[in-house]
Amino acid sequence: MSHGKMAMLALGIFGLWESVAFGAAHGFAWYSGSGNRTIANPSAYGYMSRGSSISVVREGTGQYLVRFLGMTSGTQGGNIQVTAYNRNPTTCQVRNWYVGSDGLNARVLCFDNHGVRKDSAFSVMGTRRGVQFHGVFAYAWVNSSAAAPDTYSFNPTSQRIDVERHGIGHTTVSFLGLQSYKKTVPLITTYGSTPGVCQPVAVQDDHTVDFARKVQVLCWDMQGRRRDFPYSIFMGNYTFEMAANYVEIRNPSSSTPYSVPAHYRDLWSTPVVTRNSLGSWTLSAPPPSRYPDLSSTSVQVSPYGFSPTLCAVQYWSRAFRSSHRCWRLNGTAVDFSANVFLFSPDRF
Repeated sequence: MSHGKMAMLALGIFGLWESVAFGAAHGFAWYSGSGNRTIANPSAYGYMSRGSSISVVREGTGQYLVRFLGMTSGTQGGNIQVTAYNRNPTTCQVRNWYVGSDGLNARVLCFDNHGVRKDSAFSVMGTRRGVQFHGVFAYAWVNSSAAAPDTYSFNPTSQRIDVERHGIGHTTVSFLGLQSYKKTVPLITTYGSTPGVCQPVAVQDDHTVDFARKVQVLCWDMQGRRRDFPYSIFMGNYTFEMAANYVEIRNPSSSTPYSVPAHYRDLWSTPVVTRNSLGSWTLSAPPPSRYPDLSSTSVQVSPYGFSPTLCAVQYWSRAFRSSHRCWRLNGTAVDFSANVFLFSPDRF
């Protein structure tokens, strides 16, 4: 059988109806937190699978316009995730995003733990739909009781994305059919101009007729009160043009360094978590010897659990080593579980 027929057979078996090379585009960037910046593609902290560069314009205190120049996608709106890069209690969220004639554009807002706008460095990731037979990702924009239309949602199974509202600030997003794919874990970014915190609290696979992967999400305002917020959710594992490797941190208070078990990671090596101090931990996962220094990298983190929490990246290296810190909404440090993603060009 020819390679082309084998590829078509694989796509048919897994129910994927688009070619691996069609429609997908991905990009990420690190913004330093001051002034206007243009991040080359590719560079140490910027990358796009298609496009020229990433531009960040500071529009005011804690307000930024991020432009993935050349990442055009017709009517496909895609998905945006953002994480604060800061040593102090800080959260960043996406105010809105859209596709223009110049590419994918997103407005990012950053706040302190009181909900006051503040300037901050951040890591941002943008993606739009595409299908891969050697990996999977899915995403949705959710507005308390419904997923957005196709333009801002994508499920590689070609099935529905359902949203169930259980109460104020409590929803479950179900990606039908996704349970039959390789494991994926969620990243979540709050959406809108009002500061808030949305985070995953549980991921469950439905082994009945729908084979759905279900993510429970809770949202709060900055006073810790449950509130309905729109949010952006990304379920990632691996893409055709960008590696989305994840680590689930579930024991951040361990007094001794520990290796992350295999069922909590999808990474090239066994990562080690070291607690530096209350609320602060370092994740170390050196890449294979054939890739001793990844050319471009980005890190995103989502707190995971039932208490409203802010988690930020403090630094990361291309080697790969990243440091993170989490806080309660009152600004005190707290040991807290989190999902960490390392994004890099697809070279593994």
